[in-house]
Amino acid sequence: MRRCSIVLPTFTLVTFLTLTLLSFGITSAATFPKTTIRFAHTGVPGIPFHEGVERFAQLVKERTDGAVTVQIFPASQLGSEKDFVEQVKTGVIEMALTGPMNIAVYDGWGPVGVLAMPYIIQGNTEEELARKLVKLTRSPLFVTEIGENGARLSNIRCLDMGWWFGERHLTTSKKQVAKPEDVRGLKIRTMDTPVAKSAMAALGAATVPMAVAELYTALQMGVVDGQENPFNIIYNRKFHEVQKYLTLTGHMAMNLVIIIHEKFYQKLSPELQQVLTKAAVEAGDYQSELTIKVNKKNLQDLKDKGMVVTEINPVRAIEAAMDGFRVMPMGEAARIGDVFVTVTGNKSVLSDEHFAVMKDQAIVCNSGHFNVELNLEQLEAIATSTSTIKENVDEYRMPDGRVIYVLAEGRLINLSAAFGHPPEVMDMSFANQALCVKYIVDNHARLGNAVHSVPNEIDKRVAQLKLDAFGIRVEQLTKEQDAYLHSWTLGT
Repeated sequence: MRRCSIVLPTFTLVTFLTLTLLSFGITSAATFPKTTIRFAHTGVPGIPFHEGVERFAQLVKERTDGAVTVQIFPASQLGSEKDFVEQVKTGVIEMALTGPMNIAVYDGWGPVGVLAMPYIIQGNTEEELARKLVKLTRSPLFVTEIGENGARLSNIRCLDMGWWFGERHLTTSKKQVAKPEDVRGLKIRTMDTPVAKSAMAALGAATVPMAVAELYTALQMGVVDGQENPFNIIYNRKFHEVQKYLTLTGHMAMNLVIIIHEKFYQKLSPELQQVLTKAAVEAGDYQSELTIKVNKKNLQDLKDKGMVVTEINPVRAIEAAMDGFRVMPMGEAARIGDVFVTVTGNKSVLSDEHFAVMKDQAIVCNSGHFNVELNLEQLEAIATSTSTIKENVDEYRMPDGRVIYVLAEGRLINLSAAFGHPPEVMDMSFANQALCVKYIVDNHARLGNAVHSVPNEIDKRVAQLKLDAFGIRVEQLTKEQDAYLHSWTLGT
């Protein structure tokens, strides 16, 4: 058999390879001109969104082979948010990170102001709030309809609105806020926007707009009595040093937006526009996840620093009130209660300020969490003597002669001084735990190191299994009923 050789012309081979590479989407990297982008924000190092901006700068540098440099001006170096948003509009600087309320005052961007309305986004956890808000702000309504119109009319374009900032909570120095009327008469610093000022003014507060960089001194000097911000801002700005009380109002679920000067943006090549937009979204995802983790940690940090935290859940409060219970802050309840059972799952629910006003022979115990729910260290510090008068009953004698009885050393009362949980409850608890372990194994790649709520589908599955074990049947929705519940076009 004769051996044949086939020789392809050089140009044919090169053409073939080029076409093959292109067919698989492999192209040579675009070249970008040397460019410096000035980027302003208010965050100090350590705050998640500052790290998010640094991540954005890093991604842009990597994806342009170092041709594009993002020069960051943190910590209000270029002025207040109001100042540098105007600087972006006029082209003095190219980019900034700000809240949606600060661009809502410009032509075309008015609709984003709705995001600043109190309790407009609903959710049971910060993760749920963040997920809903980010999904909304990255929807075609915000990105295309509102975004393009705002860019055209105001010369301000948003590269991404999906940077989670956190829930805003109220801090005060003179007065613990436990109900809306407690805000009346207080001087509260707010952002310098109409919605932010009107929300606090509606509660009777005297609103004092000012830049966040000036706020610590204003709180220290008593120029204002309080302020509202997410936990990471309260902690990193050290407001706990000049504020005693933290009320978990969660009155605003807030995002941040990356803005860019529109005329500058339009002069960029489509490839560079795409680099900036993708980097903004990826950096936003990074900082949103980081913010949730840091907020959880910083809430505990604030408690450890000695802030008195008032937790408010309006849904639980109204449910209790409608069921006929008297609803009030612990500071008021401590004066009139005879028996106190904490079931919150949190720490220092009862502390020295409550023990100081309790009735003589008040009984205190815990059934919600570890013994940290009762601050027994503080109780021991103010008591003149302690003694065990019988098994699981300790007596603390106060300086004025009152006595307070603590049951089971503050540990779970149903386990320490009774017979524990019945099996009818524990089997569901163990089933929940087992399914949660499976959920973690299946989803660990997207779950960060944080406290996560049990998925609703797991709770439903356990409940259904228990109903089946009891032989209890429940009504099932028809397809028509299910469609009705998920429809916005039916009904009145």
